[in-house]
Amino acid sequence: MDKLDLHELTVDEAVKCFIPYYNARVADKLPFLLIHGYGSTGIGGKIMRRLRSILEDNKDKMKFTFGEEIDGNPGYTTIYPLKSMAIFTDLLGQEILAFCESPKIQDKIIGKFRKQGQPLILKTLKQLENQKLIKSGIKGIYKTWHAI
Repeated sequence: MDKLDLHELTVDEAVKCFIPYYNARVADKLPFLLIHGYGSTGIGGKIMRRLRSILEDNKDKMKFTFGEEIDGNPGYTTIYPLKSMAIFTDLLGQEILAFCESPKIQDKIIGKFRKQGQPLILKTLKQLENQKLIKSGIKGIYKTWHAI
């Protein structure tokens, strides 16, 4: 079985590696092991939590089995690809929506996702607003965004 090992990567690097790898596997529909590690916190590492969140958000596009359900090892997940996943900008939109479950000022959103760059963040916010998935408002003198 093929493996994608994401140890030693940052969370963002892991996501950017996983999605293209996953999409390349959709054509053959062969399962692969996603090795994300468990982390040392006792509650699961950041990579594991972020990727499992992505998997849950995309469970209509794949099947998956967590390692702890197979052999008790939470450091990997077996992925069974079915359909392609969203490209990274769509993923950014999903992350922004999750972050904006309660109203957030624009500067907080830009700060949270600063690695993506302000122009992409603002473009994604505008797209979400046009799709009526998020709405803007005002809190004092600050522009806010809230997922609908």
